[in-house]
Amino acid sequence: MSKKIYVGEGFTNEQLLWILPIIFNFAKLEKIKEIIFHDKIDLNKIFIDKDLYLNFNIKFLNFSISKKIFFLIGYPLINFKHLAKIILNLKKKNLLNKNISWEISQCLHGVWDQINLTSNNYKDFSFRDLIIALCKGFYKYELGNFLYKANVRISFLSHSVYSERFLIANFRKKNIKIFCQAVNNIHKQNIKKDTSWSDVQKKFFFYFYQKKTLIEYYFYKRSKGKGNYKTANLSIAKKNKQVLKKKFNVIFLHIFRDSPFNVIDRSRIFLDYYDWIVKTLEIIKDSSEYWIIKLHPASSRWGEDQKSILNQIFKDVFKSNKLPNNISIVANEFNNIYLMKNANKIITFSGTSHLESICLGKKPIIIINSPSEKFIKNSFYKCKKISDYKRILLTSKNINLKKSAHNIYKAKVFLFIRENFNSLTHVINSNETYRKDSLKKKLNSFINVKKNLLKNKFFFFELAKMLHNNSSHTVNYKLIQDKDSLFKSK
Repeated sequence: MSKKIYVGEGFTNEQLLWILPIIFNFAKLEKIKEIIFHDKIDLNKIFIDKDLYLNFNIKFLNFSISKKIFFLIGYPLINFKHLAKIILNLKKKNLLNKNISWEISQCLHGVWDQINLTSNNYKDFSFRDLIIALCKGFYKYELGNFLYKANVRISFLSHSVYSERFLIANFRKKNIKIFCQAVNNIHKQNIKKDTSWSDVQKKFFFYFYQKKTLIEYYFYKRSKGKGNYKTANLSIAKKNKQVLKKKFNVIFLHIFRDSPFNVIDRSRIFLDYYDWIVKTLEIIKDSSEYWIIKLHPASSRWGEDQKSILNQIFKDVFKSNKLPNNISIVANEFNNIYLMKNANKIITFSGTSHLESICLGKKPIIIINSPSEKFIKNSFYKCKKISDYKRILLTSKNINLKKSAHNIYKAKVFLFIRENFNSLTHVINSNETYRKDSLKKKLNSFINVKKNLLKNKFFFFELAKMLHNNSSHTVNYKLIQDKDSLFKSK
């Protein structure tokens, strides 16, 4: 039986516009004739170049509820040992248990990820939330068994979080090649550890390191709110409504229900975003310094009321609706550049803000490892113990937050690569939409991407060829003058 490709659920129609040409071209190069889709999609509406998929055997699983229930019934019978390990280690604290196998750890992260997504309470979850999370995970794990028996050997998944972690864990166990999508980038997952969309190969970093004019101009443009990461532009382009006259520290929030686990860092000291912010507040309420909590600029567009979530947390931590005098929440009162330049300490879980801080000469305090560490040594604080984290937050002494000009430039190079080379958002002309954006906004973005499909036809073929030739990421190779010297065939 010849090998097949599986295309997972969860891709938006806009993503399918540019991802499917890559997948079908990749399949041709791999000499694969059959592609299995999890969901039924209308290829005629997605494709402009219809000849691309005519010679393929295309199947849609499109399982009914009864079929999914059949999978759930089969899961404990076929995977009893796996089920037992999940149930025995289900307590949330085991997310940080390094003695648990990599396979089970991935699944546990998937369970608690899914609960955080669906639960209406940051701390307490219902038995129903737990059962739904487990059922989704078990279905995905058994789906992996089904697809393996169908001779699927390559997969393209819309993301690597929530219940999809069960499928990824099973695919890894069976050595099925996995490509994931994030931030309009397709990247190949390793078997024993996660790959981030923003991981950068040394050859590319040192290529762009030599393009100082290009790097500095992009950072200048970005500092004016005209970069290629539109969400960051919203925070940067805002004019300050006021100026702070006293020294302050700043905590940059993430979207709580968005997953922090596209890369699982098992050396972190906090379970998730909630655990991090709760314990951080418990620490800084005793601080002699002034603290600002900055809401995420896209939280409402994602579908999250961060102030409401914070109010729940404040009631538990401070035993009152009233914040301590040394803590304030800000939304749009200050732009991020002002906060980063003037803050004494900058704290965030991960993400873009930690890299922006380094670019501005600050050494942020973060919770999970950053891909930038490979190129910029000692560029951030990542504590190994909560006691160390507490000490850094509470000290009023200078804790050496300044970085050298050399490292600042390296951070700018890394930021440039993330937003211009790894992310294809600007190349495909996407408007960067979120879950709760209006239908009109999503439709406009879809139309923009579709308008550029024919123009990008050769570009998509070259990206497929990169993946076929064992490249780890789809990248904007147009920025490389002599690409043949950096992109080698297998």
